[in-house]
Amino acid sequence: MSDSPQRHHNAFEAGKPGTSNRSSIEDQIERLRKEGGIFVEAVRATRMPMVVTDPSLPGNPIVFANDAFLRVSGYAMAEVLGQQPHFMNGAETDKADAAKFREARSGRGAERRLMPEGALAGRRVLVVEDEYFVAEELDLALQEAGAVVLGPVSSVGTALDLLEREAVADVAILDVNLGGERADAVADALEARGVPFLFTTGYDRASLPARHAAVPLLGKPVEPRAVLRELKRLLTT
Repeated sequence: MSDSPQRHHNAFEAGKPGTSNRSSIEDQIERLRKEGGIFVEAVRATRMPMVVTDPSLPGNPIVFANDAFLRVSGYAMAEVLGQQPHFMNGAETDKADAAKFREARSGRGAERRLMPEGALAGRRVLVVEDEYFVAEELDLALQEAGAVVLGPVSSVGTALDLLEREAVADVAILDVNLGGERADAVADALEARGVPFLFTTGYDRASLPARHAAVPLLGKPVEPRAVLRELKRLLTT
């Protein structure tokens, strides 16, 4: 990203410990970051840029960001904690910087092949994912596998519009929670069109409605290799 990324107001940074304007929510954010346990340690260790949020708190704030995210985004930890998870996805996002990031990531394509050549070649894959870096990873992995990527899109409304406008996808990747809105309507639309799909989510299977209980689910943090393997299985069964 750029050397001087757009800075956003951060109530957490303003509410330092011991000050009168520090809220109980900010105290809880810091406690969760420090006591995140094995899940936070797994996120810390991965090379994929990732953040951890707490949906039990108002606004689903970020409670941890790994070093990979901080390096790529240009933000410091103190600037990220307490932000809503989509604070980098707004109108202020620098499109030129996003293009540079995409170009840098795609440079790895000649060095690796995530699936046997032809397994997804020419297949239309709809990607519905609201976490920018996860969407970029999936987009790149699918392109390397020869797929035609529809999206990525990050909201329920945009996904439904795309399904109305585009030819039917061959398969889809669907995040369960899109900006605080459940993606059940997108799942219903895919099923109505006979499009196989899988869920990616930080929630467990019990959070899915009964009508989607049989849909494959991959827990976050998700590795692109695992997603591609499951897509291949969906397309061949």
